Amino acid sequence: MKKDTTSCKEYEDCKVEYSALHVWIDNIPYIVMVLLGAVIIYIVQNALLASLFVVYGIVGTLWFIVFICPFCHYYGSKACPCGYGTLSAKVMKKKDDSKFNKVFKRNVIAIVPLWFLPIAAGVYGMVKSFSVSMLILVVIFIVDSCVILPWVSRKYGCVNCPNKEECFWMAGKKSKGSK
Repeated sequence: MKKDTTSCKEYEDCKVEYSALHVWIDNIPYIVMVLLGAVIIYIVQNALLASLFVVYGIVGTLWFIVFICPFCHYYGSKACPCGYGTLSAKVMKKKDDSKFNKVFKRNVIAIVPLWFLPIAAGVYGMVKSFSVSMLILVVIFIVDSCVILPWVSRKYGCVNCPNKEECFWMAGKKSKGSK
């Protein structure tokens, strides 16, 4: 991708404007993951740690908006399927989108613990005192965070992304509807 520090709105693929419904659909699995993770942590530990987990989930989103989105081709446009690009444009200046893949790889690690902390807490809780309800919560968490969230991202959110060929999340994955 060529060096670009201008607005996405100047390019043909940025004429697409995703609806608020699309943005919500793209974000619901992440929201569910964070809230369900907080419930698991609350049951096993306490309300403070559960609240801190929710704060961490929110900070993870803000991390994307501040450190990743300015490098995205869809920065500042409604062609961003998750809606973060328009939020990023309100707080950050556009950066060189040719560096998106490198920046994404370097920064996505900041949110990885969101996938593992609730599972670890749930397993810990079940080892201490087995509970079918905790097992069900952990299984639902795993299905949402490891199946539904990636599926929605790959098939719905990232399917037409101009960065997908360089993105480690999407590279080599063929999606129906992709160009």
